[in-house]
Parts: sequence; C-alpha cells; structure tokens
Amino acid sequence: ENKILDGIPKNSYKKDSFRKENGKLEYYKNNAKVSSIGIDVSKWNKEIDWSRVKNDGVSYAIIRLGYRGSSSGALVEDPYFAYNFSQAKANGIDRAVYFFTQAVTEAEAVEEASMVVALLNGEALSYPVFLDVEGSGGRADLLDADTRTKNILAFLRTIESAGYDAGVYANKNWFTNKIHTEELSGYAVWLAQYNVTEPDYAGNYHMWQYSSRGSIDGI
Repeated sequence: ENKILDGIPKNSYKKDSFRKENGKLEYYKNNAKVSSIGIDVSKWNKEIDWSRVKNDGVSYAIIRLGYRGSSSGALVEDPYFAYNFSQAKANGIDRAVYFFTQAVTEAEAVEEASMVVALLNGEALSYPVFLDVEGSGGRADLLDADTRTKNILAFLRTIESAGYDAGVYANKNWFTNKIHTEELSGYAVWLAQYNVTEPDYAGNYHMWQYSSRGSIDGI
C-alpha cells in the first residue's frame, strides 16, 4: 500500500451505484439520483451558448478564472472568464471557478489566490474555488510533495480567508504520489480519472471528472 495514502479519509461510494444515462454518468443512493452534471470550461471552448448548455441538463460549471504561465510564471486572466462567469449566472447555472497553478513558492501561491479573490470581486459561488494541480512540462512539475503541498495550502487558506470554500483538482496519480493529500482534510477534492466505469481511488472525493471529452449542446 502506498504510504502517502495513510491518514486520508476513505470514500464510501458503491461501484454499482454509478449509472450512465443519456451518455452522462449519474450516482444513485437508495434508488434516488443524488448526483449533478457539471462541466469545466475555459478559453479553449471559445464562445459558449449558455442557454443551450442549461437546456442540455448541465446544473453547474467550473469556470477557469486564470492561470500562471508554465514557463514565464506570469499571471494571466482567462480571456473568456468574464463572459462565461456572467452568462452562466444569467442562465441559472451554478458556478465554481478554478485556477491553474504553477506556483513554486508559498508566496506565489498566495499571489495566485489573491488574483482569484480580486477578480471574483465578492461574487457568490455555489461551489468552491479550485486549485488546478497537474503536470504541464512547466516550472512546477519537479516540486517535491512537501513543497507542492505547502503551496496548495497557502492558496487554499488565502481563498478561505476571503470567505470562499476551497478545493483541489488533480488526477489519481497526483493525489496519490505528488501531494500529501492527508494534509488537505476539510477541503473539497475534485478527482480526475478517465477511461474507468468508476474511480478506483480509495481516498475521499467530492467531484469526479470522468472524461476529458464530451458533447454538450451550446459548446
């Protein structure tokens, strides 16, 4: 057993409770659907027709607010953030945001979180602010787990201090091997694991991104 999993709360999801309906995965408990369908979007999706997205059954969207450059280290607002953020709200879609980190120090992580808070400008969210932690061939890829986890916590605590819920996005490998996930207790976990009928990640998670591909009307 990988020792980095020690101390991580285990999830209680039942494998046979995941069901695919109309091309989308749902989760049932006591024969009642308890899951919601969400999407994550960024500039790569270009201009989205949010009315059509809403009518296709999407209940929430995790919208990229910005990122730090993988090589330059510059902070950049996603050019479609303001549009996506306002139009999702206008069409009754619950909102979360995420920021792609390349912080190599706690100070840079705080800087990233401060940018998020400034751009949110007090707007309410239905879901957390997520820190996107993944490989990109960039400046933060070679951080050790101790340093990476300290940076993550610096970001999350800054977001929390501004009154928002906070969480982390990563894939199974990163949650297992590259982050001290046991230190993230109390924060939301957004797990990415593709090409499986249900996740085999044993730790607790609150959202599962089950595919990097999909078909949603309006996108």
